Amino acid sequence: MKITTITPVYNNGLYLEDCIQSLLWQTYSNREFIFVDDGSVDNSSEILRKYEENQKVTVIYKDRNGGIASAYRDAISRATGDILTFLDADDIAMRDRLSSTAKQFMEDKRVGIVYSKMDLIKSNGARFNLSLRLPGYVNNDNLFMQLFRRGFFTGSGMSIRNIPTLKTDLDIICCDYYYSLQLVDQGYHFSYIDKTLTQYRIHKGNTSNQSSRLLSDIVKVQGQYSSEYLFDKWKKEGHSLIDIYTTVGINSYYFRKDYKMAEQFFVNAVNLGGNIESFFYLGYILFQQGDMQKSFRYLKKAYDLAPICFQVIHNYALLLAVHSGDYRESRNLLQKAKQIQPFYTLISRNLEYLINGDINALKLIHFLSDEDAVLNSYCRLLDS
Repeated sequence: MKITTITPVYNNGLYLEDCIQSLLWQTYSNREFIFVDDGSVDNSSEILRKYEENQKVTVIYKDRNGGIASAYRDAISRATGDILTFLDADDIAMRDRLSSTAKQFMEDKRVGIVYSKMDLIKSNGARFNLSLRLPGYVNNDNLFMQLFRRGFFTGSGMSIRNIPTLKTDLDIICCDYYYSLQLVDQGYHFSYIDKTLTQYRIHKGNTSNQSSRLLSDIVKVQGQYSSEYLFDKWKKEGHSLIDIYTTVGINSYYFRKDYKMAEQFFVNAVNLGGNIESFFYLGYILFQQGDMQKSFRYLKKAYDLAPICFQVIHNYALLLAVHSGDYRESRNLLQKAKQIQPFYTLISRNLEYLINGDINALKLIHFLSDEDAVLNSYCRLLDS
């Protein structure tokens, strides 16, 4: 089984040498590496030219920057591997990344995506001693639905089966999301390796910092699927109407910023009995609308269902202070939330506001982020 590693390069001269060396040190022998110099104006081209004589290395030079989607498209059209592995030019692959990845694909032909744990490193290469992991609730039965709630696969931790039907047509920066959604929709499974196979570098130039562009591009990808198709597929997969309404609500709320539509779908879910997510988000929306009584009611329901979820604890604690005036219990719950998730800095700020009596400064958590997203944001603050 041959593996093609694809690395788009655009002004990554500061980190590129480390990236290339980490690939050349791979223990897996049946491999090729394709680098796409996407119109770099720094020393990236000079660095790449040093490796052109290596038979495993192919470099595609482009006169103008065409964007990451164009770079991936060009590389995939040249790839001869059975598997496509992605590595950003500022990241580092562990020596056994390709061998560990190949093993997963060879063991199960149903596997179309392999993802692994990634260690976070600073711009200078120093370690944060923190890692990004795939959330435990994601599985092959719910992944297609969950991908309409959030994206899970970051390019440098992902490999995919090189299928002939893979579409690369959209001009987007969320190519990892586009490719993974296609594979899952076509019935492929994913396999997760809970072992560090990549070091993911945090710095100001990360594509993931382009949050507004990223969200709009994800919506563009999701637009390939009609509402009728999604509802029918999710029903056939065995998902309840509560989960379907909640998914559409989260999608409307987070990706599309259509809060009125989101509220309606959360209400639909609640009317059928509700779940943690519908209670949490409906509580938040009603708080923003100034309806403290209903907000408190739904956040209390969320807390009763999830008394160890730090976001739920946090928001319920703030409503205890704002709506009920129970400052002591509010402080106790905020301390509990902080103990569960010490890296979410808003908890500490709100605790300080509460202690100082600055109630008007309190802010609710707006999203049920998984730990990988929390740690990513925390490390960006540290390295800024």
